[in-house]
Amino acid sequence: MCIDIALEDPVYLYIVQKRHRFYMEVIERVLQAAKRRIDLVLCGDDFGSQRGLLISPEKFNLLFAAKKQEFFDLIHHYSAKVSHHCCGSSLKLIPRFIEIGMDAIQTIQPQAAGMNPYSLKEQFGKQLTLHGAVDVQGWLQSATPDEIEKEIYQLMDVVGADGGYILSPSHNIQPDTPLVNVLALYGAVRKYRGNKFSF
Repeated sequence: MCIDIALEDPVYLYIVQKRHRFYMEVIERVLQAAKRRIDLVLCGDDFGSQRGLLISPEKFNLLFAAKKQEFFDLIHHYSAKVSHHCCGSSLKLIPRFIEIGMDAIQTIQPQAAGMNPYSLKEQFGKQLTLHGAVDVQGWLQSATPDEIEKEIYQLMDVVGADGGYILSPSHNIQPDTPLVNVLALYGAVRKYRGNKFSF
């Protein structure tokens, strides 16, 4: 696929266009049927690796940006917001994501290059909602419940300051995560929020 992108293979580009039109129609039908009762649409494509982008910003602009903008505009037309999944290091694309109408980026993967949530909040917090940031690449597995509570509080206080943050794991909670740590994550949110929620 990366070779197809680099070479701008016409068969690949045709498949991209067919996929795009398919999801445009499916999502529009869903949004029409919901009659503006849907607040958030989660979509996504991975453009980052652990160390940087999988493709250049120039290729993103050439092959994907206009399609993404059309999709985001459709969602906004129905008064919903967009949370776009993009694993890994997408720092160099975030300004472009904002320009084409992305409302939130999911998932913030703290160990990926340039994706420290506190830094991203400083750079983009007024323009983009951050979604994720609870590290599951070893941290959640090895942290103590006290360390988890402290980090959750800090994320909610700092990254969540003035809104613009959806707290969640940076990806699926991995099967090697101790149950006590999973409960500590949820318990910290409940405690922070004043025990309004139960589980």
